[in-house]
Amino acid sequence: MVNRVINELLWGRPGKNRNKNRKVKLDGEMMTLNRTVPGNIRCFLTAALPLTLLLSCGQNRGPEPGIYFDNIAVEADVVYDSTAPDQNTLDVYYPARLLGTAPWTEVGDTLRPTLVYFHGGGWSSGDKVSRSLLLLPYLEKKFVVINADYRLLSQNSNIDDCINDGVSVLRWIAGHHSKYGIDTNQIYLSGESAGGHIALMVSKRYTDLKISRSLSIRGIVNWYGITDVAEATRIWNRPEFTKLIAGPSADTDSVLFSASPVNFINQSQPPVITIHGSLDDAVPVSQSRLFHDKLSRVGVANKLVVIDGKKHGNFSSGEQRYAFAEIWKFLSPDK
Repeated sequence: MVNRVINELLWGRPGKNRNKNRKVKLDGEMMTLNRTVPGNIRCFLTAALPLTLLLSCGQNRGPEPGIYFDNIAVEADVVYDSTAPDQNTLDVYYPARLLGTAPWTEVGDTLRPTLVYFHGGGWSSGDKVSRSLLLLPYLEKKFVVINADYRLLSQNSNIDDCINDGVSVLRWIAGHHSKYGIDTNQIYLSGESAGGHIALMVSKRYTDLKISRSLSIRGIVNWYGITDVAEATRIWNRPEFTKLIAGPSADTDSVLFSASPVNFINQSQPPVITIHGSLDDAVPVSQSRLFHDKLSRVGVANKLVVIDGKKHGNFSSGEQRYAFAEIWKFLSPDK
């Protein structure tokens, strides 16, 4: 609902004239929206409105409980890889003192744990903005949050490109951490579905490439991510999609094997917590069970949280609260 409102505010209703001013009702009041919003302002609103709209839900309605944020700044659509065909971008949410005048924000001396998030969508759809509300629990804990887009599957990019873009995000952090107060010893990776898969693979590939020892990946929060891509493609049974995942001229079996986190577990693996629905038929929970069994065998700290009776991410608010309680216990970023 919130994302639909945001899209209508910024771009108009599908099929309507998107350049016309129109009146919309927000929190009981009518307002006129001017369609000639400058592009740079629209970029900021795109990242900030999910936060603003959610927080407004409890305003002017008595003492209803809610989450309220101050001293959080958002820098939207930062290019992290200018060499990519589409100039990949990310949004940075970071604790900062709001000054009310230029330079507008000031980052304190306290370094913060940082979560890097990758959206799901079968590596072929989705975007960072649509996942903005999933970041709120981390912002409440005063994390810096980096929400990144990546190249989607196409005739020109395969699953390796998705993973490599995730590695490029870490390269960007290594070069820009001081600006946002990022604690380079407390980097956490996360994502849901395909994004969870990317988080798991980015950790491995970043370590293998020995890009920089300045970042320490302390843990991974995997929401029902794919751990065995080859097995997943057999379950999906969509040959054309499998070809898209591997690339048109690639050795399909080799690509699927090398893109599967379950094949590369060792003692240097960061701790992993996974949240998965017991009835997930898009990514069966058996993938997570096998993955965590292998983590335990080599002595890697891990926890599998299975949500009974739920499918691919359709968790209730109560189930999400339970999942995050388990996440905070597992990560313990202040220790």
